[in-house]
Amino acid sequence: GTANPTQRNRLLTSLIHSPSRNPLARACKPVGNACGLRGKNKIKTGGGMIAQVKDYFIKTYGVEKTVDLLFRVLDAVPVSVFIKNEKLEKIFANKANLDLDERKHDDTIGYTDFDIHTPENAEIFAAEDRAVLQEGKIRKNEESKIRKDGTRIDFLTYKNRVELEDGRMLIVGSNTIVDDLKAHEAELAKAMDEVNNHRKSLLEI
Repeated sequence: GTANPTQRNRLLTSLIHSPSRNPLARACKPVGNACGLRGKNKIKTGGGMIAQVKDYFIKTYGVEKTVDLLFRVLDAVPVSVFIKNEKLEKIFANKANLDLDERKHDDTIGYTDFDIHTPENAEIFAAEDRAVLQEGKIRKNEESKIRKDGTRIDFLTYKNRVELEDGRMLIVGSNTIVDDLKAHEAELAKAMDEVNNHRKSLLEI
């Protein structure tokens, strides 16, 4: 994730000052202290255009503060979120993703799944990544792993392709732990039962 200020600042500095790695820097040109977009902002995700709200943030706060805000938001999301490049290396992992993989930031960024997971799991994850890059469609896959304490964890992984202005592609993904979904479904079912029981009691009066 980006919780560590030193790591976040190092990553932000790299993104801001390296046009080859920063889609925002490539899409913008300086306008005073802010940033104006070239043309119609051709950064695409799937077949759609990024929302106009991005233009507002960049023009109001500038690139660096906008990128910093983006990383802070992604890191705070209580769902595992990650981004990979075309080499299938992780270039971003939020706190929830690091917790899921039981890894630290420095042991994750720049590494592939073959460095992080067992060969069997890594091959499954990599095959999904390659399919996402080739097809450009959202893919959903049920996956599992054995944690360091020996327990098994099941999760749903969603991945999509993001195409940058220069033609390069990224993979953005999320993991949702199945146990969390089941717990949520159980809570909803319990709430519906309470509502139905209450409605029946009202009808009997």
